[in-house]
Amino acid sequence: HFEEALRVNVVAPLALTQALLPRLRAGGGRVLHLGTSVAHAPQLGTATYGITKAAFHRLYQQLNAEQLGIPVGSLSPGLVDTEGVRDHVCKARRLDLPHVRFFDQAFEKGWTTDSQQLAEFVDELLAKP
Repeated sequence: HFEEALRVNVVAPLALTQALLPRLRAGGGRVLHLGTSVAHAPQLGTATYGITKAAFHRLYQQLNAEQLGIPVGSLSPGLVDTEGVRDHVCKARRLDLPHVRFFDQAFEKGWTTDSQQLAEFVDELLAKP
């Protein structure tokens, strides 16, 4: 599971950035990193996700340090209501992990970001000159 998460959260974004870099430079493109607080604030039951997202955050920082000739930004949208988050909550509930209470409260009080709204915001953000 860890190696798969590392491939998804670190290796694939790096490979994609490297592959697209010539086109991004030529077309005035940019890279946007979508982060998570779990990368910086460990929670019980989130080791694989948190460690690989921390590495992803480090990748974003390194891309900026490399001065690639394109803007590289980062956005941490908070708790996004996705199928993956809901699946995680179900699994965490079965394991009786303590952070389930936070998720329950966040969903109940509307503290989550709608995934469609986030996608529209990112589209708008990336479309700006």
